[in-house]
Amino acid sequence: MLTLRPETAGLSEKPTLPEYHHIECAVELDSSYRQRLSSFADAVGSVLGHRTELARWASSVELRRVGGDDVLAGWCLASEQWTREESAFRIGPLHVHGKPVVMGWPASPALHPELLSLSMCLWSQDLADPLDSERIRPTLIPVLEATAVQLHLALDQVDVFLTNEVTDGRPVDALWGILPARAYWDCELAVPSPKSRLRFKPPPDFRSSSRGAVSVFWRRLQLGQ
Repeated sequence: MLTLRPETAGLSEKPTLPEYHHIECAVELDSSYRQRLSSFADAVGSVLGHRTELARWASSVELRRVGGDDVLAGWCLASEQWTREESAFRIGPLHVHGKPVVMGWPASPALHPELLSLSMCLWSQDLADPLDSERIRPTLIPVLEATAVQLHLALDQVDVFLTNEVTDGRPVDALWGILPARAYWDCELAVPSPKSRLRFKPPPDFRSSSRGAVSVFWRRLQLGQ
């Protein structure tokens, strides 16, 4: 599994926090992947802005198979550099630094087909509540939720999660049976597909709500509960 990540040099780090939070999902990798990338960019841009830049980035992604014909070693997704100037998303009075990331997952015949992982990575330090670094700023909760819901709708009701660099990928692994079902909830926010709503029962530390016909589950800690 390979990915080309844009440079983040020049951005200071806060070591007590995960570097990025990820609004992430995974879709089956097939001939429609360019349309999926375009839908991802449009959904994120409709909420966070930089719609033109995100569309340009999505159109620059190149997909190449890595490895021999018999054994798929991975997918390489190369894209136009996401520059620092493009990375500051204005959310109300705040600037939140972020970058889009794509990854390819080789197929596991017993578990899942080839997958395309799509993530909007947001700098954790910008998201953190100054009064409690374990929580996201309350003013950002509805914006992150709206972004996740837009992705869910734009990509045929796919499961969407908000994770960090510790839990990144774990809910998707649970979705495809790579990890136990409980890992589906290793996230701060989940927007399940209709099928997953029946399959994965939320634990007590999550609160459910709805945005239209879409079910949304936040970890209660993030809601101050």
